[in-house]
Amino acid sequence: MPTPTTQTDPTVRAAWARVMEHMRGQRWDQAAACLSSLAPEDPAAAHQLCLCRNLAAVRQVRPTLYAALLRPGRRAYQIVTLPTGRRSLAWQDPQGEMRLMGAGENAPTDPGAMVAALGPNYQTGPALGVLGLGDGQLVDALSLHPPKLFMDQEQAVSIFEPDPGLLLACMMIHDWSGPTSPLLAERFSWYVGGDWQRQFESSLRADAWAQPPRMLLSVPRQGAEDELAGFEAWLSGALKRAQAEQDQVQRRLDAHYARVTPTALAATLGGTGPRPPRALLMTSRFTTVLQYAIRDTQAALDRMGWSTRVLIEPSPSRRIMPATIRRVLADFEPDLVLCIDHLRYEVPGLYPRGLLHVCWIQDHLNNLTSRQAGASIGRWDYTLSFAGPMFIRSYGYPAARMIDVPMMLAALEPPPPPPEEERGAGGSATGQVDDLLYVSNVSGRPAEIVPEILKDCRGALVEVVSEVAEKIVKTYERGGSIATLIAIKRMLDEASRSRGLRMAAEARNPVADRLWGQLNSALYRQQALAWAADAADALGLRLSVYGRGWEHHPRFGRYARGVVMHGPELAGLMHRGRINLCLEPYTCFAHHRLLDGLMSGGFFLVRDHPSHVWLPRLSALLAELGQGADAPRDTGEALAAAGSRRESLEQLLRTCQDLTYDPEVDPVTWVRSWERAGVLRGAQIALPDLEAVSFADAAECRRKIEHFMAEPDERRAISGRQRQNVAERLTFDAGLKRAFGVLTRRLAEEPGEAPTPSGWVSDVHGAG
Repeated sequence: MPTPTTQTDPTVRAAWARVMEHMRGQRWDQAAACLSSLAPEDPAAAHQLCLCRNLAAVRQVRPTLYAALLRPGRRAYQIVTLPTGRRSLAWQDPQGEMRLMGAGENAPTDPGAMVAALGPNYQTGPALGVLGLGDGQLVDALSLHPPKLFMDQEQAVSIFEPDPGLLLACMMIHDWSGPTSPLLAERFSWYVGGDWQRQFESSLRADAWAQPPRMLLSVPRQGAEDELAGFEAWLSGALKRAQAEQDQVQRRLDAHYARVTPTALAATLGGTGPRPPRALLMTSRFTTVLQYAIRDTQAALDRMGWSTRVLIEPSPSRRIMPATIRRVLADFEPDLVLCIDHLRYEVPGLYPRGLLHVCWIQDHLNNLTSRQAGASIGRWDYTLSFAGPMFIRSYGYPAARMIDVPMMLAALEPPPPPPEEERGAGGSATGQVDDLLYVSNVSGRPAEIVPEILKDCRGALVEVVSEVAEKIVKTYERGGSIATLIAIKRMLDEASRSRGLRMAAEARNPVADRLWGQLNSALYRQQALAWAADAADALGLRLSVYGRGWEHHPRFGRYARGVVMHGPELAGLMHRGRINLCLEPYTCFAHHRLLDGLMSGGFFLVRDHPSHVWLPRLSALLAELGQGADAPRDTGEALAAAGSRRESLEQLLRTCQDLTYDPEVDPVTWVRSWERAGVLRGAQIALPDLEAVSFADAAECRRKIEHFMAEPDERRAISGRQRQNVAERLTFDAGLKRAFGVLTRRLAEEPGEAPTPSGWVSDVHGAG
């Protein structure tokens, strides 16, 4: 510790005596209180004040690191001021020469410049390893300028420093007592002292969430012996030793699950086994919707009598590692793992045979939309999808392993409280009630979206995608719109043919999904949102738009109200709002926002979509052509049974073909899958009063808004009927009970040996 400046004032000497007494007793807060009056006049007091604040904080937050700091240091350090004015640290070698611990006098002094010098790889957020603390400037810069990652992800940083005395010295010139500092922030890990190797290897064994460093930064140590030499070789050995321990865990898991049979598993899932079924539910905190879908899945399975666990990152800097999954598998021994949008093959060798892996497909992602993905589905795999026929036809998913479910399901919310009109003046307890309400994170504009889509394109594909993107944008500029994914696929085919090319479906479909899901979806929603905004302005109504990024949108920024959290906050918001808006370019009664909103007691106006009319009509006509064993399973059987209604059926089939997501999918097969999923109901309407609350253009949007703003009783009646309809068939409870019932029957019927595809009856052809 530095020596206090010599003082002749008795009062000052007494204050210093109290400081030293508090410091010897490790009473850092009391020492800091005494030093605060001395620091403005005494640099030594300022340094020790910084040290005491840091020590008080680190003792509370990181007691293990605090204990390491109490060990003897390897050398004495001095605080020096460089010509640039920056404070650094130095030590005196045996020859009496001063050696700097930092990057030198000519190093960048601006933290931002220090981080920029690390290169573009740093901005991708790899887990960092900092070899040596130096004078703390680099670590300080990493804290002040972290990479900007998706959502609230944070970069993990591991710091390796053999000399605890150097960290103490750094704590005299850096105030790291704040919660986001490198000393206290959770994303920083410290391995300090002569046993730093043992500390790191112990953390690998103890912390299944730990990320080993993938990018190493070495801080200059002028004249110091290189105690971190050979770090990469040592790290490689440490990771091999950790992997060897993981391999032992994997062998035990494989042996355990090798004893599982489909028959016994069916009994457990069906409720006739020796214990309740167990489900491990995988998700990520770095999602806008899926983590909440998993939470609602857990709640539904718990109500069904299952035992469940959710595996999700506990903090922004943590990641789900293979070791994380193995640990919970060994501890919980689930009967199945349920993931959204991820298949078993993505982590080869991790999930044992005998452990059922269920993938709920909610998005058309690259890892799912390929023949490789379809071919990976094995005996212990099942997939749930709202587009099962497309995945079967286009990507070779085994029909026997596909179970039809809605795109999304609704949380089973309790009955809503009385509407705000019935609670007297003032409405909402949280402030002003929204007249019109829209919730979405799709706030991007073409200038932002198109470059992101093109970033992954190569060669001629760049020209093709650029042309199609431009056509999509111009369609909306002319006041038109694109309502189906197949229309995007046709545009890509036409742009390819015009260049003498033929785009294979394997290349076209992922690009079409991005053009559809990112660019067209944003334009489609924002077109209708502009209609609602114009109506709100003309009628003097309050429009509120919730979600990420709207505050930066030139058209809708003034309506932006920030981000609303999924769950009670969002449910209350949708319930209080007089009119919620559903503007998405697909079937509204398959969209989670509408379903959740209705279950929360909200009222919705809906942008019309072809699927709202034509798919229910085809479902109703098929119901007239046959029931039960006589029900037509595909277009051929439907046409054979149509008789005098053949012409009407053919017209319906042509219209519905564009609503199947894939031009090769049989529309009758598509409708049958949605019936099994509970989305369509044959001759019954898909959602009560849907036509009454739908609008197709700006004029109709304004008329419906004006009408329903004046009719609160009609709003309540409609939302009540729709809520009851959703509760019966499209909640997580109803949907998962139906899906797992099919899965259990399939397992019970499975032969003792692995089945061949020809030995199964396709779900598309009526099984389940």
